[in-house]
Amino acid sequence: MEFTKILQRLAQPLASAENTIKKGEDSVDSSPKPILRRLMIALSIISVLVTVGIGILLLLQQRHFLQDTFDTRMAEVSYDYQRLLNQQASGLRMALQPIVANNAVKKALQEGDTQRLESDWHDIFETMKRENRLTHFYFLDHKRVCLLRMHNPSRKGDVINRFTALEAEWTHKRASGLELGPMGTLTLRVIQPVYEGESLIGYIELGKEVEDILQKLHTQPTDEIVVLIRKQYLERSAWEEGMQMLGRKANWKQFPEDVVVYASQEKLPDSLAKLGDQDTSLHDSYGKKGQEITDQGKDWRVSMIHMKDASGKEIGDLIVMSDNTLEKSEFVHFISVLALGSSVVIGLILFLIFLFLRRTDANIRLQQTNLLENRKAINSLAFFDQLTNLPNRTLLLDRLKQVMAVTSRSGNYGALLFIDLDNFKTLNDTLGHDTGDMLLKQVAQRLTGCVREGDTVSRFGGDEFVVILSGLSTHETDAATASEMIAEKILASLNEPYFLNGINHRSSASIGVTLFKGDSSSIDNLMKQADLAMYKSKEAGRDGLSFFDPNMESALKTRSALEEDLRKGIDERQFVLYYQAQVREDGSVSGTEVLVRWQHPKRGIVSPIEFIPVAEETGLILPLGHWILKTACEQLARWARIPEMEAVTMAVNVSARQFSQSNFVAEVLSVIQETGANPNRLKLELTESLLLQNIEEVIRKMAALKVAGVSFSLDDFGTGYSSLSYLKRLPLDQLKIDQSFVRDIMNNENDAIICKSTIALSESMGLSVIAEGVETQEQRNLLLDLGCRAYQGYWFSRPVPLTEFEALCQRIHSPETAGES
Repeated sequence: MEFTKILQRLAQPLASAENTIKKGEDSVDSSPKPILRRLMIALSIISVLVTVGIGILLLLQQRHFLQDTFDTRMAEVSYDYQRLLNQQASGLRMALQPIVANNAVKKALQEGDTQRLESDWHDIFETMKRENRLTHFYFLDHKRVCLLRMHNPSRKGDVINRFTALEAEWTHKRASGLELGPMGTLTLRVIQPVYEGESLIGYIELGKEVEDILQKLHTQPTDEIVVLIRKQYLERSAWEEGMQMLGRKANWKQFPEDVVVYASQEKLPDSLAKLGDQDTSLHDSYGKKGQEITDQGKDWRVSMIHMKDASGKEIGDLIVMSDNTLEKSEFVHFISVLALGSSVVIGLILFLIFLFLRRTDANIRLQQTNLLENRKAINSLAFFDQLTNLPNRTLLLDRLKQVMAVTSRSGNYGALLFIDLDNFKTLNDTLGHDTGDMLLKQVAQRLTGCVREGDTVSRFGGDEFVVILSGLSTHETDAATASEMIAEKILASLNEPYFLNGINHRSSASIGVTLFKGDSSSIDNLMKQADLAMYKSKEAGRDGLSFFDPNMESALKTRSALEEDLRKGIDERQFVLYYQAQVREDGSVSGTEVLVRWQHPKRGIVSPIEFIPVAEETGLILPLGHWILKTACEQLARWARIPEMEAVTMAVNVSARQFSQSNFVAEVLSVIQETGANPNRLKLELTESLLLQNIEEVIRKMAALKVAGVSFSLDDFGTGYSSLSYLKRLPLDQLKIDQSFVRDIMNNENDAIICKSTIALSESMGLSVIAEGVETQEQRNLLLDLGCRAYQGYWFSRPVPLTEFEALCQRIHSPETAGES
C-alpha cells in the first residue's frame, strides 16, 4: 500500500514537468557552437594524455614486477646451490666412513700396497661412479703422496697440494669444499685423515663434479645457467685439454677475463657472447642484478652468483639467465589491446557526447513522449496488478465507491463477489510459484470472460479475487438471482482443466456474495461480509457459493465474545467437574468419567458442546485440560483415603491437541506425583482422531504412561479413523462403544451388529469394553446378551456434581437399585 501511494504521488508532478518541457522546446538551438568544438578538442587531448599516462604506469609496474620475480628466483637459485653443495658433501662424508674404518684399507695404506687397494675397491668405485656419479677416489700416504687414483690408476706418486688436503693435514680432521682442477673442472671434494691408533697412516679422498648440481639447479624451462672461471687460475693448455676430454667447446678468447666451463644450452645468446669481441668485463656488465639483454627476438634478464672454492677464494661466477620473452610479449599485447580498446571507447564516448549535445532539442521532444509513457506505467503500477493486469486493491476500492454512488442514484442493486481459490497453497508448494502464477493468470482471463462489460474483476491479493457487479435489478430477489447465475458461471469456468507447464490441473474456488445498494454499508463492511460468506462456502466443503447472512456476522461476534469469556473463565477458575458413573454388570460403580462444565457468571452452566470446539481451535484446551487433569487427580488422592471410594477409577478425556504436546507425558507424571494420586486408578480416554498423528509417537507416549500404571480407553470407537493395523499396536486397556450405536440398538440391526463386532474384537484382543449412552433397561439387557458387562448412561446416572456422585456410590449396590435410580 505504501508503494502504491508513492506511485500516486509521483503521477501528480508529471503534468507540470510536461508543460515545462513544452515551454523550453523552442529555446533549444540544434546547431553546435564554437565552444562545443573547443570542448571536444580539449576532451580528446585529455583522453589521449590519460591513456598514455596509464600505459606508462602499467609499463613501469610490469618492469618492477619482472624485477621482483627475478630477484626472488635468484635468491632461490643461490639458496638451492648452497643446499645442494651441502647435501652432496654430506653424502660424500657418509660414503667415506666405512672406507676409513676398514682395517684392510688401513693395512694397505701402511704397507703402500696399491695393488691390493685397487683390486679391493675397483668394483666398489665403479658402482659408486655409476649410481652416485662419483668422479674422484684417492688413496694418499701420510705425506700426501698419491698412492692410487681409482679413477686414473696409472697416475700416482705426485704430492697433493690442494687446499682441502692441506686443511686436513693442518687440522687432523676431515676437510671438504669446492676445488678448481688444473683442467678447469670444478670438483666437490671430501678428504679424511686415516689413523692407526695415534699414528697418521694416510688420507682417503672422494670427489664429485659439480655438473650434477648445476643440472639440478636448472629446473625452470625458461632459465639458462652458465659457469665462468677466472683465467688467472687456469693454464690454457690444461684447460683446453680438459674441455676436450669432457666433450665441450673450448674458446679461450671468448671473454677477456673468464672462460666458460659449463652452459645449460650449447649456444650462448649473442648479446652475451659478443662481449668477447669487446674489451669488457662480464663483472662490470652483469655485476648488478637484473640486467637485460636481447638476442634473436628473445629478452633475457641476467644476473650472477659468485662461486668460491674451499679456501674462500672467488674463482668464478654462476650466471643465471631468465627468458622474459613471453611475459613481455603478453604485456605488449595487453598494452596494444588496451590502447586500441581505449581509443575505440574514447572515440565512441566523444562521438556520443557530440551527438548528445547536437540532438538536445530532439531529446527533449523524445522526453515528452517518454513522459506520457511513464505516466501510463506509473498509473499501471499504482492501480493494476502486475501479474494479471487486473485492477489492484486500490483501484477496486475506488470503483466500488463509484458503483455504490451509482446504485444510490439509480436504485439498482449491486453485488460484491469474494473469490478464493481452493488449495492454492498446495499447488504452490508442490509445483512451484511459477506454476501458481500461471494458474492465477488463467483464472484472471476466465473471470474476465464470465462478467459483463462494465463489471470489475480485481485481484485482491494472493489467490483472492473480487468481482463487482453493477446495475443488477431494483428488486433484491432478482438481483440475488442474477448474481447467483454469474457466480455459478464463474464456478463452472474455474472448474475446467488448466494446462500448466505440460500438466493438466484441476482447481476450484469458494465464492462469497453480498448485495448492496447505496452507501448504507461502508466499503470495509461490504468486504467483510463477502469474506464471511466466502468462508461459509469453505466450511460447507469448498467449490461452492454462499450469500452473506446477517446471522453470520452475529455468530462471529458471539463466537468472539465466547472466546474472550473463555479466556477469562480459565483465569478466574469458573469451571467445575461433573461425574458420570460407570457401572458393572451387577450395578456396582466401578468408576466415573469426569466431564467439565462452565459456571458462567451471567449465562449459568454452559454445555461443553458449545465451548470445547472454541477451546480446541484457539489452543485454550491446553490450560483447561491441565486444570481438569490436576483436579481429577486431586480428587483421586482424596478418595484413596475413603474406603468406599478407594477402588473407583477416574476416566479423563484428553484431546488430540493436548496429547500431541511434546511434554504431555512429563506433564501427566508431574501431576500424579504432585497430587499423590494412584496412577492405577487413572484412565485417559483418547479419541480416534489421535490416530491421524504420528502413530509411532502416540505409541511411545502411551507406553511411557503405561509403565507408570496409567490405563487407556479408546473413546467413541467406530466413529472415526480406527484401523485394525493401528489398533493392535496401541497399548490400550478398553474400547468404548459410542452412544450413536447404542441409541438405536433395539431398532437398528446394523447398530446391533456393530456393537456385537466391537465386543467380539475387544475379547479377541484382550481388552475390556464399555458402552456409553445406555438410557433404558432394554438397551442394557441386550448389551449384556451381546457380552458387554460395563455401562455408562442416563439409565444409571446423569453427570452430577461431586457430592451427588459420592452419594450415588453409597446407594447403588445391585442392578435393581440401579434401575430405580
